Formats: sequence, C-alpha cells, structure tokens
Amino acid sequence: MELHLSAISEAIAAVKKLEVELKVLVSMLNDSHHQWRVDAIFEVGFRHVPTVDGSAPIPVRRLVGTDAVAAATDVLTCITMNEKQSPKETLRAPGVLALPGEIIRKILETNELRRKLESLIGKIKEAKDRREVWAKFEAISPKQAMRCTPVLIDPQTINFYWTDTGTSGTRHVASDLVKEYEDLLDRLHDRRPTMADTPKGSLEESLLIAIDLLRKLGEEHVAIRRPVKPHIRARVRDGETPVRQIIASVPFVYDIDECKFPPTIKTLLNYDVATVRRKKAGRELLEKEPYVFKMNVYKYQEQYRKRGPLAKKTDSHSTPASIDE
Repeated sequence: MELHLSAISEAIAAVKKLEVELKVLVSMLNDSHHQWRVDAIFEVGFRHVPTVDGSAPIPVRRLVGTDAVAAATDVLTCITMNEKQSPKETLRAPGVLALPGEIIRKILETNELRRKLESLIGKIKEAKDRREVWAKFEAISPKQAMRCTPVLIDPQTINFYWTDTGTSGTRHVASDLVKEYEDLLDRLHDRRPTMADTPKGSLEESLLIAIDLLRKLGEEHVAIRRPVKPHIRARVRDGETPVRQIIASVPFVYDIDECKFPPTIKTLLNYDVATVRRKKAGRELLEKEPYVFKMNVYKYQEQYRKRGPLAKKTDSHSTPASIDE
C-alpha cells in the first residue's frame, strides 16, 4: 500500500515538474522563433463529439506563417485540453520542425519526464487512483502529458499518411476477466448485487451478464475490441537507417545546425475512409458478432482458439489481439 501511495505522490510531482519545464520550453520557443523553421505543420480538427465515427472525413490544413509557428509551439508544449476538445481525443498537429540545439536538448529533457510519468502511472493499478492523479490538475489531457516528441538526427524523407485500424484489441483469458469484473462489483458495492436487484441497462447488469457468459468459457482466450480513431503515421528515413513507420500526432524535430538540408516531406492529405487501408488481421481471427455485446468481448473463430495462460508480457495481463500470430 505504501508503494502504491508513493507512486501516486510521485506521479503528481512528475506532472508538476513537467508543467514547469514545458513553460520553460514555451519561453525558449517564443524567444528564439526567428532562429527556428517550420518545414511543415498540419492542422487536424477535433471531432467535437466523444464518440468515434470511422466513416467521417477529417479535413487537414497545412499552416504557414505565424499560424504555423503558433501551432508548433502549442502542440509541443500543451498538456491541457482545448475548449473544443473531447476528453477522449488529443491535440494533433503532425509536422517537421528544425530547431536550435538548446531547444532540442530541452525537448529531450521533457521527453524523459514524460517517460517517467508514464512509468509511474503504469505502477498505479486502480483506475480510480489514476484518476486521482489527473484530478489534481485542471483540464489536463493524460495522453498529451505522456506522449513524447520524436527527435531525428539526420532526416532524409518523411511521408505522412493515415492508417485506419478500425478497432484496438487485447487478448485475455476468460477466467481472468471474470475475476476482474467480480472485483469491480465488489468495489462498487458492499454486497454483490444480483440480476434481480440490478437496474436494467446499468453497469452492474452488464458486469453480471458478462460474468455469467465468461464463466462458461473457463480458460479460453477472448478478445476485447473497441473502436479507435484513425491514426496519423509517417514513413521516416533518418540518416542511413532503414525506413521506419512512426506514429506522428506531434511534429518530428531535428537540430537546424546539424542538418544542411531539410528532409523531403510528403504532405498529409484529408482523411477519407474510402481510400485508407484498414488493417484486418486481428478482426479476421474473431467471430463476427461479440460474445458479450455490452463489454465488446469477442470469441476467436474455432480454428484460432487457444486456452490457458497468456504468454508473459512485462507489467501486463493482456497481449495485442490483432497481431501476427
């Protein structure tokens, strides 16, 4: 328990430290704006609604001039939510920035703080305790606080594109989910409710239905799948290294004094579901209809079913369900 409380306190302290260092970074960017260059930056609008509509188009606008500088500064340093932003989405402004070495070093420092914060949050197992950390800060976006800015050494080509995974998924053992849902019911109530005294449509009803259905599967593996918004990625060649595909919701940065020429950049286009490739590998392993509808729990098709403990993965009880198996 002491270790748990310590992780909460350390995480709160880490956010405070990050806030301080990001204010320093804002000042550095503002004071030296004539010394750095925006090679490209793209404005991606918010959804304005909390749900994901995978078929809705997403307009993208390439910014220039003072708008580009302001957007770059904002996305590098902002960890609070915009008034138009849903709590379930993050500020996205992919791009490429050439910055002075001292700013690159400050970004590396803040990246280290972000990684430390993510590690501390990972040690806090209870969702309510994680919420306690974020509740200490007004309108904070946890994902924005923990995401790092990618720093390149000698960028050659950066090609932006949309990728549509459609859903995100994790593999679980059915009996583990039963225990997880039972524990949640016990935390919500002094006495575990029954179907007879549970309001229709309530969380408790969904949990009880899920427990009953999952008990029938024992040690069988199942997948939980949830819709996710389309992701922005980039194919990046940095120096002589092989091309890498990198998530690109924030700009790539590099030292303006160390690189003689800017990289070749392929512009991010508007998102159109008709022209974006969907990754189907994970979904094709699963039955078409959910086994537990309200909890998005799917059974694997018969030829892909497995039983028993999951392959061990550090600090996690689940493994991706969409993978090359």
